[in-house]
Amino acid sequence: MSEIIQFPTRMQVEMHGRSVSELRETLKGFKSSLVASQTAALEAASVKIISIGDYPEDRITKDDDQVNWEKATSEDRIYGLKATRLLSFSDGAHYKMENNCERCDKKFVKKVDLRRVEDGGDIVCWEFEYEEHRDAFKRGVPFEGKLRDRLIKWRLLYGEDEAQIERIAQNNPNANTSDLTFNMKIVEVEGMHRNDVDAWLKTLGDERIELQDMMAEASAGVDLVVDAQCPWCDCVQDATIPFDLEFWIPVVQTQRDRRRRRREKALKKTVR
Repeated sequence: MSEIIQFPTRMQVEMHGRSVSELRETLKGFKSSLVASQTAALEAASVKIISIGDYPEDRITKDDDQVNWEKATSEDRIYGLKATRLLSFSDGAHYKMENNCERCDKKFVKKVDLRRVEDGGDIVCWEFEYEEHRDAFKRGVPFEGKLRDRLIKWRLLYGEDEAQIERIAQNNPNANTSDLTFNMKIVEVEGMHRNDVDAWLKTLGDERIELQDMMAEASAGVDLVVDAQCPWCDCVQDATIPFDLEFWIPVVQTQRDRRRRRREKALKKTVR
């Protein structure tokens, strides 16, 4: 069964669910390249593109009306993976995350509904809020804003950028992927050679948050952060949904839960 999915960029793609065996085949390369596995999962779940939405004409479509997922925004890719899970499993909307409480340090499980808030779930998604940002994205030009009286130009990240960041991190275990991601978005800083931009960004301090907020305003995406309340001390903290094996295949989570229950049962017998 297939369904037409509308993405944050208003792109529409006909997608269908995948069987556990198909997902297992895709995940064979999971350890060597998470990004490549995600791309393979998206390609396997996609039937055809219905509308390119806000994308430039020549960017997102491959031959035979297929989506070029390497050219899709990181946010659309995340949304596509979420849609793949929802379409593949009858209980795909329900996801459990293990958390460590920041206050009392006890472990607890946060249950998340992966459907959009509009559909009764926990996930917040949004399109471009301002026409100037939508227009810039459509024309394939950078977004613009000012910080420290300098004009700054930035862009969204795409699947091909994620692959590059992954390669850098694999070759340099000490690389800060958060900084790599942030710096890669910056196209130009007024009056500065691009080779000097990364060093300048490190001097921003609290102004980095201001720039990040500015960049977040010019986006169409999905928020993977949810509130998680500790049942032991009622502390509420941010919890980010991870795209690990358990997200891709709920069966993996079920198997892990089963092992945990068996272990706990065995321990109880030992105590007796």
